Amino acid sequence: MNAMMVLRIYNTLYNGFHTCCTNVSYIWETLRNAYSDKVYLLFSGISAPYLKESVHVGTPSSAIPLWYYEKDTKMFVEWTRTHATMEKTKPELHVSRLPILSMAVMYEERVVHDLTDFLENVEVFHANITMFPSVAHILGAWSLSSKIVLNPEHNYTVDIITDTGDTLSVGAHSYAFFRPAEAGTGGSKERA
Repeated sequence: MNAMMVLRIYNTLYNGFHTCCTNVSYIWETLRNAYSDKVYLLFSGISAPYLKESVHVGTPSSAIPLWYYEKDTKMFVEWTRTHATMEKTKPELHVSRLPILSMAVMYEERVVHDLTDFLENVEVFHANITMFPSVAHILGAWSLSSKIVLNPEHNYTVDIITDTGDTLSVGAHSYAFFRPAEAGTGGSKERA
């Protein structure tokens, strides 16, 4: 056997082993992701949710989360510094439904996405019972389920009907906490 033949055999075995390891790693990650709870973090000024285990919180330069979001249960949990996990935080908070009956993403005065069905079973665990996730964070959570990412170049608005029948229209990139009491009484009120 000459040296070239040995080198070819070595390369073939090495490439086969490397391909096998890559495939096993991919299968392991796919299975782990499929069967693990998906908990995301939502940050101030950022509508995109980040998978909790993929970000570092607590470094001097890192953003501070505002909400945990669990995709499978459609649950927002207010983030606190005192507890490391969503499950430890929940018992200390109030739970309620989003006070929204209907929500629609509008573009050029027409409905492009209706979020009413998505919002039906959303729960919010929060310390201040008049404070809810912002419209931008609700849209970010909806994007996880719908797999639709809104075009940031379009000027979308969001029309909301609250559980008290009030209507309001806000910008899709509004990061102010949603407070239903600000909607007024029965009329239409716009906020930016």
